[in-house]
Amino acid sequence: MTGAIVVFSSLGRQIQLLQKRCHAGFEYSGLDDPSRFSSDIIHPSEAMAILYSILEGVDSEPELPKLYRRKNPPNPVIF
Repeated sequence: MTGAIVVFSSLGRQIQLLQKRCHAGFEYSGLDDPSRFSSDIIHPSEAMAILYSILEGVDSEPELPKLYRRKNPPNPVIF
């Protein structure tokens, strides 16, 4: 996980990294998620332009791992 992946993912999900949410980040449900600060869909090229302006050394679109979300929750931890 790199900084570029974290920023690119948050831009695509239209969420702010440090915001109070009504649920955990892995429970993100998509375009209707209440954590989104905008209902607009951001094009990957627009997200990349923002990413280039934020981070130095990013030269290509980061490959996102399969992200946790409501339909893909993390494995439960058993103590």
